[in-house]
Amino acid sequence: MKQTGRPVRTTILFGLLAAGVYLSIQMLESFFYLWPAERYFLAWLVFAGYGLLLARWAKRNPIRILMPSLALLAVFILARSELLMVVAFLAMLGWTRSRICFPVGLLKGLAAEICLGFGGLLLLVFLGPGTLVSKALGILLFFMVQAVYFVIFDQAERGCREKGLSDPFDKARKEVESILSPEACG
Repeated sequence: MKQTGRPVRTTILFGLLAAGVYLSIQMLESFFYLWPAERYFLAWLVFAGYGLLLARWAKRNPIRILMPSLALLAVFILARSELLMVVAFLAMLGWTRSRICFPVGLLKGLAAEICLGFGGLLLLVFLGPGTLVSKALGILLFFMVQAVYFVIFDQAERGCREKGLSDPFDKARKEVESILSPEACG
């Protein structure tokens, strides 16, 4: 997984930004009546912004996230079920991250996206009811869970690289061969 920048840190900071924007918009709604589906539009903006970050980290053309972004917008506009909207959000996030920006094996990516998506969703569900601050904290924690994706796949890739390049026994064998080689003896 080739990436630039620091995706774990930036994902957490993006979650903090999204939580702050959510909190600000919800506080404004208490003073003014805004569009009733503004939270779905905000979720779409968060998805589009995070998709652009993913594309930038993966050095992919940002146009590649246009299809999942438009599909999610269509679901948000047409669907009447909140459950469908949440599942669509998680599916589009998984598609963008594991298939478009950082392609991994189908089963490995699907397993990671299901675990991280529903893990983050559980935090939102448990922290969702209540005050605006608890909802904003749930959004931040959702993105903290999403940051684990980069830790998992970066560690797996690093482990494969290190195993191939610096296996201790292989390294020791090469050192012994270089010491015992005819060029070294004489």
